[in-house]
Amino acid sequence: MGRRGLGGGCEAPRPRGASTPLAEALTWAMGRPPLSRYAGMHVVDFGMGRRFVYLVSEDGCLGLAYAWGAEPLPSWLLEREYTLVELASMAWSHPALTSLALAAANAAMCSLIEADPGVVSFGADVLELLGDVGARRVALVGYVPGVARGLRERGASVTVYEDNPMHRREAEDAGYPARPGPQLLLEAGSYDYVVATGSSLVTPTLYKALAGTGVRAALVGPTSSFHPSSAARLGFSVIGGSYVPRENRGKVVALVKLGMGFRKLRGLVRKWAAEAERP
Repeated sequence: MGRRGLGGGCEAPRPRGASTPLAEALTWAMGRPPLSRYAGMHVVDFGMGRRFVYLVSEDGCLGLAYAWGAEPLPSWLLEREYTLVELASMAWSHPALTSLALAAANAAMCSLIEADPGVVSFGADVLELLGDVGARRVALVGYVPGVARGLRERGASVTVYEDNPMHRREAEDAGYPARPGPQLLLEAGSYDYVVATGSSLVTPTLYKALAGTGVRAALVGPTSSFHPSSAARLGFSVIGGSYVPRENRGKVVALVKLGMGFRKLRGLVRKWAAEAERP
């Protein structure tokens, strides 16, 4: 039986054993230029709100990731300092630790963008980069109304895969067929394209669903704000993330601590997109 955590639930154990595909993808990029210069930075602050995990690195950069709410971050994380790459290596060892690992990778990317804004395209449209979705079957993993609307306006036939029953109902009310997320394991190969929220990476289900299908896939949202080469190693062709300008970081952290979701953060971040090309 696990120890009781800070929030009263079972606490995530310390990672043991072999690395995972997500950990390997994140740390691979962090181990090579230009991201390698930031991988060894220490984490000076981190925490979990109702919707997001946040992490601040020693250069003041901020990474966000969807908070897997079933269990808190473990208290053993407070026993010593960690570097960004150390936390990234914990991905898929436990969902709560995966949220923190993604936030760490996103903080490293934030540092890179701050040093060289041209590494991503601000304001670019993930759906445009994905390709011609007109009259094609598209799976949307995680219901994002704006993305669903953009796909439908381009003529795509959209099916939503969503774990949250309330969000599934919203999708159905908006006219989209909606199914529980794990159903994609059986159906991914029947689609021409997949567009998934970065929060779908907190567990390995999406990765397993796409494995071997050859489907052209994109990641969107603040949780997928890591280096495009990591996305490519996971089988994605396009990635869209968010960068928090330095002047907004204090307010974003405060809102995350209050439990706010991305709708409250949207005006404080800059969205970017990039092709995910495997070096």
